[in-house]
Amino acid sequence: MAGLVELFTSFSGWLKLSEMVLIFITLIIHRHGDNGNYLYFATTATKLGYDDPNIDAENLGNSTLVTFLIISIVLIIGYVIDGREYIQQSILEPIWNLLGAIMFTASGAMAIITWKDEQMLKASSSTSLTEYEYHRNISAALAMGAMCIIIGLIYMVDLGVSWYNRGKITQEDGP
Repeated sequence: MAGLVELFTSFSGWLKLSEMVLIFITLIIHRHGDNGNYLYFATTATKLGYDDPNIDAENLGNSTLVTFLIISIVLIIGYVIDGREYIQQSILEPIWNLLGAIMFTASGAMAIITWKDEQMLKASSSTSLTEYEYHRNISAALAMGAMCIIIGLIYMVDLGVSWYNRGKITQEDGP
């Protein structure tokens, strides 16, 4: 059975929808979380240079968010068009879920490690702040890291559910 009804009546469908929504929210925090500016995974600086030593961690965070937003959307479309059972009989969904769990947990850990020791500056009464006085949104940075870890945990649950469903589907089909 395919269609929107199956998407909203199955646990797998709700997991995919929650992954997609939380990834989108985290992507918005990453893009606009620092008072309208980028909030980086790998540096507390206001700009990230090409020779920054943490550029790989930044690439991990960026690529994880965008890639898994696209993968979640494609899997949701597959659930609606072909049906959940058709999609879950393949090994691909458990593999994507395993990769998502690992990559989101790593991205969240990198963001939290990067931002945990940053100090908030006291608010200035001046209306024109110098770069030194510019208040970084540390709470949003830590929230971005926490959201990534939460999404990683949801992907871990989804891995278990999709693996269980795959086994059940292949057992029903028989040898």
